[in-house]
Amino acid sequence: MRTLYILSHDLRLEDNKILQDATKKNDIIFPIFLKDSKLEKLSGASLWWVKSSLTNLANKIGIERIPIVESSGSYIPVLKEIINVNKIERIVSQRIPFPRVKYAFNEINDYFLSRGIENKMYEPNNLLSDEMISTIKINFGNFGQFFKTTNEMRFDYGEEDSTHLPEFHETEGTNGKIEFSSWERNLAKYWDTSESAANLTLKNLLEGNLEKKNTELSPYIRHGQINVKRLWKKLSGKESEGVDKIRRNLLWREFFYCSYARRQYSNILSINEKMENFPWSGHWDRLINWKEGKTGFPIIDGSMRKLWEAGWIDNRKRLLVSDFLTKLYLIKWTYGAEWFMDTLVDADEANNYSSWQWVSGCSDFSWPFFRIFNPLKK
Repeated sequence: MRTLYILSHDLRLEDNKILQDATKKNDIIFPIFLKDSKLEKLSGASLWWVKSSLTNLANKIGIERIPIVESSGSYIPVLKEIINVNKIERIVSQRIPFPRVKYAFNEINDYFLSRGIENKMYEPNNLLSDEMISTIKINFGNFGQFFKTTNEMRFDYGEEDSTHLPEFHETEGTNGKIEFSSWERNLAKYWDTSESAANLTLKNLLEGNLEKKNTELSPYIRHGQINVKRLWKKLSGKESEGVDKIRRNLLWREFFYCSYARRQYSNILSINEKMENFPWSGHWDRLINWKEGKTGFPIIDGSMRKLWEAGWIDNRKRLLVSDFLTKLYLIKWTYGAEWFMDTLVDADEANNYSSWQWVSGCSDFSWPFFRIFNPLKK
C-alpha cells in the first residue's frame, strides 16, 4: 500500500512502531515533514535540528530528500496535491498531544477518510498514552504526587525493534530543497543530529556515565530519536542518583505535557490569572541585553552567549537566566519563552512554556514569586 508518512516527533528508523507496522504490511513509504505554525511552533535552532536530521534520514534510506512541506493556510490542499501525485492510499503519523494539533489531524482524517484514504495516528513519544495525558487525574500544584503515581506505573514498551525497514520512495509534488544559514551551519559544530549519534549518546550513558551531570539527551528525546518508553525500560533495575535524576526529568516532561494539553493558550496567558495584571517592566533594552549576554552578570551573560552559539544550556542555567529575566528585570515570561523557542535545539512547546510559567511564578504549580536566585553566587 502506498503510504504517506507525516513525520513529527519521531525522527528515527529504529524502534519505530509506524515503520514496524509498515514493514509487516509491505507498505511503500512516502515521507514528508509537515511544518505549520498552527500545528506546532518550530523555528530557529529546533528547526535546524529537524532539517539536519531529515537530511541524515534521507541518506540512510537511500532517497534524495525528505521534504519539509510548509503551509500558511489550510494544509488539506497541500496534502491533497501530494496524495494525488503520489497515488497515496493511506496516511500515517504520530500524535502530538496538544488540542489544536488533535483538531487539525482529526480534520485531515475526516476529509481524506471520506475519500477512501485511511488515516492512522500512533501514540506520541511519551511515557503516558495520548488519552492518559488528557485524562489522568492530577493535582497540578503537587508534582510530588504525580511523580509517585507515575513512577510506579508499568508502561507498554511495545515490540522489540526490528532491523527490517519498509521500502521508501521519493515524495513528488513538493517544492524546494533544505538549505542552511550560516548560524545553522555553526550549530553543526556542536551537534551530531543523526539517529546513530542519539544511540551512541544513550549507549555511553548507560554503560558508565549515568552520574554525568548533563546527559545531553534532551534534543534526541525532543525530536523522537530516542524512544522514551524504551529509555525508561533500560533504566529499570538500575539504582543510583543519576538514574533517579533522569527518571525525575522524564516525569517532569510528562507533567508539563499533561498541563499544556489541558490549558489552551498557556503559551501566551499566565495560568495564574492574577499574574496577567502584574506590572511587568517595559524596559526593552534590558530584554535585548539579556538576549545578547550583556547584562553585566558573568553567569547570565556566559549562559546566554552559549545558548546563541551552541543552541543549548543545561537545566540549571536555564533556570538562572529565566529567573533573572522575570524577577530581577521584571520582563514578562512570554518574551523569554519565545527566545528559548527560537534558540534551543530541544525547544518543545509543552516543556518550554510550562517551565517559564513555573519559574516566573505564573503557574498554579510555581514556587513563590519572591524566591529569587542570586546571580552573583550561583
